[in-house]
Amino acid sequence: MKKAYLVLTLLFVSGFINGQISGSLMQHPDVSDAQITFVYGDDMWIASKSGGDAHPLSSPDGAERYPRFLS
Repeated sequence: MKKAYLVLTLLFVSGFINGQISGSLMQHPDVSDAQITFVYGDDMWIASKSGGDAHPLSSPDGAERYPRFLS
């Protein structure tokens, strides 16, 4: 019985690890006082520096590159 729990736990953990998004796909970051913007999947995204979810800024046809905050 312990072996079955171990196998189920390992399957759950391996599925969780494989479901993570690779940070290496995030490109061209720019940082402001409170936020970070970057390109992921040819779209622009924004996230809080304190953490949390990232939200898409745009999703037009074509590739988006080099997002920047205005000073």
